[in-house]
Amino acid sequence: MTLVETPTERSAANAARQRRPVFQVLADKNYRVMWVVGLCAMLARMMAVLVSGYLVLQLTGSVFLTQMAGVAFLLPQVFMGVFTGVIADAFDRRKLVFGAFVIDALVLGLAAVLVFSETVTAWRILTLGFMAGVSFNVDMVARRTFVIDLVGKDLLPIAVPLDNLNMTAGALLGPLIAGILLDVIPEDGFLNVATVYSLVTALYVVAALLMIRVRPRVPQQRVSLNLRSTFIAIGEGFRVTAGNRAIVGVLGITVLMNVAFFSFKPMIPVFAEQVLHVQPTAMGLLGGASGIGSIVGALFIASRRQIRRKSVYYYGGTLVSMVLLTLFSASTSFPISFVILVLAGAATSGFGAMQATLVLLSAREEMRGRAMGILSLAIGAEPIGGIMLGGLAEAFGPGQAVGMVAGTGFVLTVVWVMFAKEMRRL
Repeated sequence: MTLVETPTERSAANAARQRRPVFQVLADKNYRVMWVVGLCAMLARMMAVLVSGYLVLQLTGSVFLTQMAGVAFLLPQVFMGVFTGVIADAFDRRKLVFGAFVIDALVLGLAAVLVFSETVTAWRILTLGFMAGVSFNVDMVARRTFVIDLVGKDLLPIAVPLDNLNMTAGALLGPLIAGILLDVIPEDGFLNVATVYSLVTALYVVAALLMIRVRPRVPQQRVSLNLRSTFIAIGEGFRVTAGNRAIVGVLGITVLMNVAFFSFKPMIPVFAEQVLHVQPTAMGLLGGASGIGSIVGALFIASRRQIRRKSVYYYGGTLVSMVLLTLFSASTSFPISFVILVLAGAATSGFGAMQATLVLLSAREEMRGRAMGILSLAIGAEPIGGIMLGGLAEAFGPGQAVGMVAGTGFVLTVVWVMFAKEMRRL
């Protein structure tokens, strides 16, 4: 009896692997390049958010302004989402993403220059964060919608979790790299901060150059755009979305998740310094902890041959993550806090993998960009939650504030899921 595989057996095994949807997605060269593009962009973004909060905390000592450093990056989503969705339907999505990366490189390169020249202030960092948030909103809507142009509708439920994998890898490695650099590079004149901003700029340049090489497989169906048609298109997007109860269910959970869970992330430097009393490297580990769990969760979801009840991953991950964040808010131990955030990251992978999937599968083909724009508007609830959380943290302390918000979010999500029957059928 031999354990060596015969050529026939190898051929059959290879054919079986090729039939698996995940291998079909990964076989696409354009998708692989786009995956690396997304990784570079997410690394840069997570490093920028962490180092901006760290810098503002060092400059001002204010918990509220530290939270605002993170809020600034997401604030444009409050009013830009629907317009960006129309733009993503009307213009070449590949060029839109390329342009967004170029703007990010210029804006965060300017932040590096300000720090190097010792002319940086907290308000300048907040302003630059807001400017980077504008281009990030364009990138997020256009790039996530662009996934379906690369792989088609049939492979979308596999491609989106794989795409989330680069986001979670960036969420893990970005804060960790930034934290290590802040620790090992001299602090004199904030040289360590300037170095991190310089690396962020370089990553966006690499992402822009790689984006030039990507070519979609499925032709994009564009809509005409002028001032009148823009508002008509936006109105139609809201009308169609409001009439789709499944999408409404997804949007409601998106709002609650961004207000009650994701809004705490800019507070990581505050927890590291004032609650857990750890150095920047440990701060980076804490910032990337959820990414570790998210990678495991995303790999599990992407490996599934078929997912019948996609919504269970979506709302189940939301509820579990809010419970874990409530526990995190009460912890004063770094190891315990780290483990809790890893577990929370695993839970959020279900939310992240299915959020765009459920919307794209439920929306009509010509409405996908606008549906993603409205989803971006719902994600724009995060800065609103961040402002609220910053005020509560200033009044009651970071731990108590995060616990109150996460606990309330859990209760409201349970109620929403009970009434979102159409979403639960997906």
